[in-house]
Amino acid sequence: MPSPLTPRSSPLLYLNGSWLSREEAKISAFDQGFLYGDGVYEVIRVYRGKPFYLAEHLERLWASAEAIGIRRENVNVDLPSLCTEALQRNRLSDALLRIILTRGPGDETVYPGSGESPTLLVIPREFHDLPEEKYRKGIRAVVVSVRRNSALALPPRIKSINLLNNILARREALERGADEPILLSPDGYLSESCAANLFFVVAGTVKTADVSVGLLWGITRKIVIDLVKKLGYPFEEGFYPADELYRADEIILTSTTKEILPVTVLDGKPVGDGKPGPISGSLLIEFRKFLSNH
Repeated sequence: MPSPLTPRSSPLLYLNGSWLSREEAKISAFDQGFLYGDGVYEVIRVYRGKPFYLAEHLERLWASAEAIGIRRENVNVDLPSLCTEALQRNRLSDALLRIILTRGPGDETVYPGSGESPTLLVIPREFHDLPEEKYRKGIRAVVVSVRRNSALALPPRIKSINLLNNILARREALERGADEPILLSPDGYLSESCAANLFFVVAGTVKTADVSVGLLWGITRKIVIDLVKKLGYPFEEGFYPADELYRADEIILTSTTKEILPVTVLDGKPVGDGKPGPISGSLLIEFRKFLSNH
């Protein structure tokens, strides 16, 4: 019999009150999330069986849901308990939990239904750190032609399941031989990657785009800003053209899955001396210390 910490070979997903295999899990062809991307999501990292910053992720999920008109009272479930159950049922210790909430079944017209019968899906899966080589050597990034969605068209506080913009950006990056894209705002300012916030270092100052540029209010981003200030590095948030990134001595991507990941090649040219810099290294050490205490 598998040990309690051996993940199930066939993960169980939660879908609208039932625990199902991947093969069994089905949604309506008329689900508004499927038809129109009418839904929101969160991805939560789990370390040693404990979801990291669970309350903050769930509050962001509910804020996103309420922003598109899905009311919390129509989701009749205790999400923290559900996350715990997902980990226990699948015998997971180091994992990711993807929570998807859509408006639920409707019709084939572009009409925002009441959201009284939302679809809730929780997908747990085993996940460990990225290969250590990526942190030791860094990754390749490119500034892509695809622009970040306008904050006036889709407010960045809404973590929408409609990720076509991100997919197009990543496709362009891969086609250009890079690991990650860097997107500009519609006005041409640096914003973020397709699934990570962006920091960079110029002459010892750590910089990142102001959230009003139109980027996700990343939970890891907030932690990193706190760590930058704790370590005493000069820090700025602002509106930066792409040229500012080409002057950077270090470039860093931050996210739930990437933690603090250095970029050492930008548009085919080395960043700084082409190796992860001292600030990214210090931040990664401090971040992992922070993890061990939470």
